[in-house]
Amino acid sequence: MKYNWQIRPEFERTVASAAWSYRWGKRGATHRFDVFDLNYIYMPYRSETFREYLDYMDERNPLLRYSHEDLFIVRLGYTYTYNKLGCHHTENVATQFLLHSFQYRRVGQPVVSVFADD
Repeated sequence: MKYNWQIRPEFERTVASAAWSYRWGKRGATHRFDVFDLNYIYMPYRSETFREYLDYMDERNPLLRYSHEDLFIVRLGYTYTYNKLGCHHTENVATQFLLHSFQYRRVGQPVVSVFADD
């Protein structure tokens, strides 16, 4: 669990996260199943100058505006990693290293309408 409260002259933001995952592995193979990963971002205050800046930057960088909105994001995922480091010591260690990784993530659409000002 994480909680972060940011107070700046241009905005105030609360970021809260909670996650639960299982991890297991054997002989270089590691599995990780993220049962859930919840993220909540709440922006109770944005100064007028900051709002104008976000409006100005909206066409150039829409992700900037998106990262300063109220959001609720749910994610789940699975990661498989195979990492085999060779046990023979040679001068060229790079040839003895093998890493394979597969990752699947499913992220739901943010529930912005729940926090919209009506």
